[in-house]
Amino acid sequence: MTTRTASCRCGQLTVTCTGEPVRVSVCHCFACQQRSGSAFAV
Repeated sequence: MTTRTASCRCGQLTVTCTGEPVRVSVCHCFACQQRSGSAFAV
């Protein structure tokens, strides 16, 4: 099985999973809000 690691750009959130992704999620941390100019970032 494939192991994937996802993290927020600021590095405060990291997730590791196995298998294929069902969808791509968004981050709501303050750094991503500043970077994107929105309430969340992909």
